[in-house]
Amino acid sequence: MVKFKIKTLTKSFDNPIAVWRSSKNLSKKAIADAVGTTEQVVESWEKNESSPRDKYLHRLAAIMETSPETLREQLPKKTKVSSMIQNNQNPGQKI
Repeated sequence: MVKFKIKTLTKSFDNPIAVWRSSKNLSKKAIADAVGTTEQVVESWEKNESSPRDKYLHRLAAIMETSPETLREQLPKKTKVSSMIQNNQNPGQKI
């Protein structure tokens, strides 16, 4: 079986973190510094490759002037199958 990795189809402009950051003309590094993480982690959030852990979600929500619950609801949801594919696991489909 050939293993492959599928990137998420959701574009970063669909991501509320990316939209907000762009509207404020802030760099990924500025957001990373503000919440206490790295630029690469912020980039992975914006590309919908990962979601912020609770401690970062709360910090992001605070600087975005929204609630963590509202921000969480706006973030793209991942299905079990898409997570398995991204981790190069077999979701039960034959290719």
